[in-house]
This record gives sequence, C-alpha cells and structure tokens, in this order.
Amino acid sequence: MSERRKIERITISVPKELLKNIDDVINKKGYASRSDVIRTALRGFLVEEAWKEGGEEEVIGVLTFIYDHETKGVNESLTHTQHHFRGTIISGMHIHLDKENCLEVLVVKGNPEKIKELTEKINTIKGVKYSDLTRAMDEKIA
Repeated sequence: MSERRKIERITISVPKELLKNIDDVINKKGYASRSDVIRTALRGFLVEEAWKEGGEEEVIGVLTFIYDHETKGVNESLTHTQHHFRGTIISGMHIHLDKENCLEVLVVKGNPEKIKELTEKINTIKGVKYSDLTRAMDEKIA
C-alpha cells in the first residue's frame, strides 16, 4: 500500500485580477481546484529554480532534435558528441521521419550545466534543424 502524502494547508494573498486569471485557467483546463493549479505552478517554479541553480542538484530532461542525415558529417558529429556525454545521456530513440530527416530523443540526467552544454553542442552541429530541451526534476518535487 502506498504512503499518502501529508498535505499542509497554507494561506496566500493574491490580487483580485490574478485570482480571476487562475479561475479562468481552472475553467478552461479542467483543474479540480485552485489548489491543483497553484501546486502545478509551484512545481514548475521549483523545476526552473533547480535548473538555474546548477551546482550538484541532479535534474532530468528530454532533448529532442531533428536533423538532415544527408548533411555531410552530421551522423559522425552526433555520435561523437553523444559518446562524449555518455554519463549524462541515459536513453535514446532514433526515428526516420522521411527520406532526409531523422528525429532523435535523448533522455538526460545529471548536472544542469552539463545538460545545457550537451544541448548547445547538439544545436551547433551542421545539419541539426531544430532542438528543444524539456526540463524536469526527479521525485524530489512532490
């Protein structure tokens, strides 16, 4: 049987317009309550802070990129870069989109600065057309 999280009750003060905007999000998105919206926002804030801090805090993320595999040297450059970051990349997936384009998805874990360095290296490889890093944290955020 899983252990239930203990919920602490807090009181916050917000401007009337901000509360109206929160209620609009609840109605549009289907959140169950104001508390659910605020918890979601706070988790997002904590993820942002963990990634800003750098340091030894371990984070996780997903790096997605599309590249033209016909570009000379792109496959070798991507392979070399990924091998250099083998301690940061914990999983990967490769998809052939069409005759020229491939999609790769890399699950990354570790120091935020190292992950940002990997992202920048991938971005600067000739033939990479698009990339996006989805930032997250592990179970430390409740």
